[in-house]
Amino acid sequence: MATFTENDLKELKDFIVGQFKEVNDKIDKSSEQLNGKIDRLSEQLNSKIDKLSEEVNNLRVDLANIKGELTGVNKRLDNLEFTNRTIFVAIVTALMAGLVKLFFPNFPTNP
Repeated sequence: MATFTENDLKELKDFIVGQFKEVNDKIDKSSEQLNGKIDRLSEQLNSKIDKLSEEVNNLRVDLANIKGELTGVNKRLDNLEFTNRTIFVAIVTALMAGLVKLFFPNFPTNP
C-alpha cells in the first residue's frame, strides 16, 4: 500500500482547488455570455413588440376612418334610394296617367 505524504496531499488539494476554480471560471464566463445573449434577445423582442403595437394603433386609426367613411356612404346611399324611389313612383304615375289618357281620351271632361 502506498503511503501519502503531507506534501502529496497538499499537491492533490491544490490540484482539486485549481480544477474547481477553472470550472467555476468557465461557468461564470458561459453565464455572462448567456446573460448577454438573453439581454440582446430581450431588447430585440421589446423592439418588435413596440413596432407591432404601433402597427396595431395605426390599424385602429385606419379602421375608425373607414367606419366614418362607411357611415357617410350609407347616408348617401339612403338619400339615393329615396330619390330613386321617388323618381320611380313619378314615372309609374306618369305612365298610368298616359295610359288613362290613351284609353280614355275624353276622361277628364267637364260636363
